[in-house]
Amino acid sequence: MKVLFLASKIPYPAVDGGTLATYHALKGLYEAGVEVTFFSLNTFKHYADPKLIQDRFPNMCIYQFEADLSVKPFDAFMNLFTDESYNIVRFYKRNINRMLEKVLLEKHFDVVHIDSLFMVPYLKTIRRYSTAKVVLRSHNIEHHIWKNLADNTTHPLKRAYLNLLTRRLQDYELKHLNAFDHILAISSSDAEEMKRLGCIVPITVHPSGFDFSLVNKYLNIKQKNNFFYIGSMNWMPNVEGIQWLLKKVWPYVHEHFPHVCFYLAGRNMPPAFYQADIPRLIVNGEVDDAYDYMAHHGIMVVPLFSGSGIRIKIIEGMAMGKTIIATPLAATGIGATDGENILIARNEEDFEHCMRLCLEKPERVRQIGKKAAAFARTNFDNEQLAANLLNLYRKLA
Repeated sequence: MKVLFLASKIPYPAVDGGTLATYHALKGLYEAGVEVTFFSLNTFKHYADPKLIQDRFPNMCIYQFEADLSVKPFDAFMNLFTDESYNIVRFYKRNINRMLEKVLLEKHFDVVHIDSLFMVPYLKTIRRYSTAKVVLRSHNIEHHIWKNLADNTTHPLKRAYLNLLTRRLQDYELKHLNAFDHILAISSSDAEEMKRLGCIVPITVHPSGFDFSLVNKYLNIKQKNNFFYIGSMNWMPNVEGIQWLLKKVWPYVHEHFPHVCFYLAGRNMPPAFYQADIPRLIVNGEVDDAYDYMAHHGIMVVPLFSGSGIRIKIIEGMAMGKTIIATPLAATGIGATDGENILIARNEEDFEHCMRLCLEKPERVRQIGKKAAAFARTNFDNEQLAANLLNLYRKLA
């Protein structure tokens, strides 16, 4: 089985949910014995040393291309006079397309795996130079993310611009919905939404897997009686969710439990969080070992009100036996059960209730965490998911 794997960024070292999902899919195929050719952009914003991924996958043929995808004011302004999605066109580079042509002419592939909508601009070239089956691995319903961002923006000009980006991204996404031989949806809810939007090609739910050996050494660490959040803080929905929690919920928790701390970690932490005058808030920023950080803290909170796809950090937290308090949107697609292996909080009153429950009933916290770990191992084991994906690709080819 020969697979060409296209990605918009190098996923190793994995630093966020998107790169984790890509990395685990790539790792699963590679360790299942697939002959994978990895073809990836290496963006300036998410630059990764290509030697690291080559060392991680020594027998894999890897092509990586440095690409500047930064938003340029002049280009963004000129894009207003077109009907193209600026979110998408930035990922297309002529020199990279020429190299893709060369690879497709020199090698035969059974399947081309396009990892995310942002590499779809290269689909035309793939169809022209290859007879391989083409599969889109969808990480999100992308235009939903931007619609939520627009809806949550109060500045009229910014809101208008975000609405324009949303409409164009939606047009692009819907135009290409049936352009593939198969789609891998990251959650059942995303799969249903694609069907509602008009997708008629076959869809398989393929969530992000997890390598449980990564966390085994942390499982016996005694957890502290506190709350924590960890996530990439260069993604606006994460920032908005934490701002909401600190403003609407944390004052109540601090008033009733003044000794309890809230720990905040993540890459690209905005300076405003370091400067905030919020009692018992400890901002750690980027940490060296996310699993070690999670292991040493207590209750994980995920207050998310915009976005799509699946929250990888929730899967990681469950795998580590964490009790997690999450909004319904944050927990979408995971399939966890409120009150059994996760706590769902729909508004500030729910969050206050759940946080108080966790502090007053530690035995309940341990029970939920234990069931969360069992649930994660049953549903997100990467080795099993990779076997399922390989079986699918064999049938397609």
